[in-house]
Amino acid sequence: MRRTFVVRAVSVCLPTSAQARWTSLLWLLCVSVHLPVTAEARPVRMDHPLVHWVQPEKYQAFSPISFRLHHLPKQEFMLIFPEGLTARVPQMRVPRLDWTLQEDVAIGHGKTEDYALTVTVIATVHGLGNRDMALRWQYVFHNHSSMPVVDLAAFHCLLLDGAPLFKDLTLERTWVQNGSHEYVPLHTITKTQGAGKRTMQFYPSAQGIDLAGIPGIAQWGVTAPEPLSGDRMMVVSQDGRWRVESIVEGPVAFFFNNWEDDHGCIHVAPLFGTVPPGDQRLTRGTITFRWLL
Repeated sequence: MRRTFVVRAVSVCLPTSAQARWTSLLWLLCVSVHLPVTAEARPVRMDHPLVHWVQPEKYQAFSPISFRLHHLPKQEFMLIFPEGLTARVPQMRVPRLDWTLQEDVAIGHGKTEDYALTVTVIATVHGLGNRDMALRWQYVFHNHSSMPVVDLAAFHCLLLDGAPLFKDLTLERTWVQNGSHEYVPLHTITKTQGAGKRTMQFYPSAQGIDLAGIPGIAQWGVTAPEPLSGDRMMVVSQDGRWRVESIVEGPVAFFFNNWEDDHGCIHVAPLFGTVPPGDQRLTRGTITFRWLL
């Protein structure tokens, strides 16, 4: 039996770029009509918004957006989508996004002389639990320059500083897959640390890129010696009732986390690959919230 899977508020102000506008519109439609009811897709309840957008106070230079969940009203989650773009391009200027926020939908668009970026975020129900939900996201990157952009990835941040129930500075509740595809807590992964180094770490991805020589990464000197595998990072709440997952649908360029007191963020960097001049690439994924009890 098939039922309609509804995403509310699809009448949004779409980006000005014609290609990005149609790409975003088609993606909105693909998650809004005639999907079968499975563990990953079921009808959206219409009695309340799934997320409540909040005006963030921090990191305004990165154009963040923040939200609270209906079932977690005291926890504020920040998305810095993206905190930056990494590639084998020196001094790459990242487009600053202007966001349009409507009920359960956010669309950001920005451009420079050489590049344009559109990010779409849509809140949907997810799984079979009454409280499970997800933010489905998509990036569309356009290369308007005369040079290819090699090994392009998004430094894709889920910041938990405003969500103390989830924030994990000991890394005992943060889970990843090691090089043997086993789920392990992140504090067990060997890290590169030393005097004067910040308490943060880049982790190579088994399916990703060589991080050596990537501007914005190599100079920090905090790249883990062994790669991680898989497509996600997960954090379990302090009370053990929730799990938030940052997931990439496709290759992961690298992983990252920062366990300084005012951060507590996780990054699973989606890999666009090489974008030739005049071409575009897209990548997708989800931020999922699962009720465990």
